[in-house]
Amino acid sequence: MRVIVSSLLLLLSTCLLAQSSKDLKADREALLRNIKLTEQALEGVRTQEKRSLTELLLLEEQVVGREAGIRMLHEELAVLRKEMNDIEVRIREAEGAREQALNTYRRLTRYRLYYRLSDLSPVMYILAAPQWQVLFQRMFLFDRLALRSREMARQYRDKQAELARLHKAQQGRQDEVSEVLALEGRQQQQLLLEKKEHENLINRFRKDSQSLTEQLARQSRERERLEEAIAALIRKEIEAEKKARAKPSGSKKTTRSAGELSSAPEIVALSGSFEQAKGRLGWPISKGAIVRKFGPQQHPSLPQIKINNTGIDFRTEPSAPVMAVHEGVITGIQWVPGYAHTMIIRHGSYYSVYSNMETVKGVKGDRIKAGDQVGTAAVNPVSGASEIHFEIWKGKNRENPANWLTKKKS
Repeated sequence: MRVIVSSLLLLLSTCLLAQSSKDLKADREALLRNIKLTEQALEGVRTQEKRSLTELLLLEEQVVGREAGIRMLHEELAVLRKEMNDIEVRIREAEGAREQALNTYRRLTRYRLYYRLSDLSPVMYILAAPQWQVLFQRMFLFDRLALRSREMARQYRDKQAELARLHKAQQGRQDEVSEVLALEGRQQQQLLLEKKEHENLINRFRKDSQSLTEQLARQSRERERLEEAIAALIRKEIEAEKKARAKPSGSKKTTRSAGELSSAPEIVALSGSFEQAKGRLGWPISKGAIVRKFGPQQHPSLPQIKINNTGIDFRTEPSAPVMAVHEGVITGIQWVPGYAHTMIIRHGSYYSVYSNMETVKGVKGDRIKAGDQVGTAAVNPVSGASEIHFEIWKGKNRENPANWLTKKKS
């Protein structure tokens, strides 16, 4: 009984570990996809005549991502080796059980052969019993011998098949270990090259402070234009709602402006459903990663530079679809220099904002559902990467989108 319980526990732990290795492999592949996106962005900015501040940011992201990937590979190797050890234990147990079944089968075969070689045949041996009780005992003996022999033969075949599966699983783990080790070696080499390039670029920027100042000023102006455009659209919507509420109750409105919700209860309902989804909203992209967080933050490589992000920025694949994070009404679409198309979707008293879209789907006033495609990602002219800038507002105030979105793994 102890052996059975021990084997079951070992099997359960191995299954759990196998699931963990699958999860780690999925995480590793997602991280490598994000690293690939950053590599593509770096290729874009390197074609420019002047080395840009964005290249420095991308290199910083790449180094951090590469280091995280190497740590993940170390963890995956540890799990794979643990699984290999557990499989080895199961192989030894299966080999022992197989040998035991084989020995028992041989012993039973010898017993049956003994009776075959005796002076009397099995039938005559049974009929020659001096008493009925002995006759039945001999019949039972031959029946049990045959049954037990078949059972041991079946157990032997089952253990042979189990050993074949275990050896195949062991070889699979060994192949994965070899693959991860090779990948780790390539990642280490690439990391050394990127760190060296990163250091050289920092030194170049420190020498060329004027170029750095100009780039920061240009990026700041583009960001301000985006912020002003978004704020103006949201203010306009709020003012329109105030005017609608201020109208005399007796007056009937036969038509409504695009984007205006039909009634105050509907606004309350949308606001409530949006608030209830806090922390569980889907991402506006299906594949990609967050590359710039919300709020003021220090530049990772140049401590004298402060960055203030009014939302969060996602890097994704070229022309990737952009989805609405919640049901609502499109209340504004505008072209902003440096950020392509910007769309604002109203969710009651909340707004979600999607900027840097190459194309848009829908027009002002359209009612949409969560997950509906509202556009495609555009290439950020500064970074050379496909990116989406995403914001959430409550009335006239910005919220941190990270508090609203699900902690999704790309």
